[in-house]
Amino acid sequence: MMTVTISPEGFTEIKPFTDNRNYPYGIERSGDYSIREAQTLRRLGETFRRLETGDLKPSNEVEKQFVQMIQGKKEASSDCEKLWLKYRAHVEGKSRATFSFTSSYYYAKGTPTATSEDDYSADFSE
Repeated sequence: MMTVTISPEGFTEIKPFTDNRNYPYGIERSGDYSIREAQTLRRLGETFRRLETGDLKPSNEVEKQFVQMIQGKKEASSDCEKLWLKYRAHVEGKSRATFSFTSSYYYAKGTPTATSEDDYSADFSE
């Protein structure tokens, strides 16, 4: 028989959370979160993830409110809800890395700011 542990925040604790894809050296070492936030993500992140994907059904009022927040039916109010939104923002931001050749080219040429009125066509002629 599996014992269910309820965290002080009111969430079911399943297993430690890891995200090796976005945080290969660990969430704690990323610098994106405070020590307390990283510890909370480690303890409850798997629960948050499963509640978000629907793999875990909410078992109490705290989890029901979390699911409502994920679905956009209410604003994030608890620290855990805000932490999960912060995590999602970091993860989505990391997957959308952008690179602009133009701005890095101008920076390398020593131009502090390039405007659309500047004509750099002479830089490309032979």
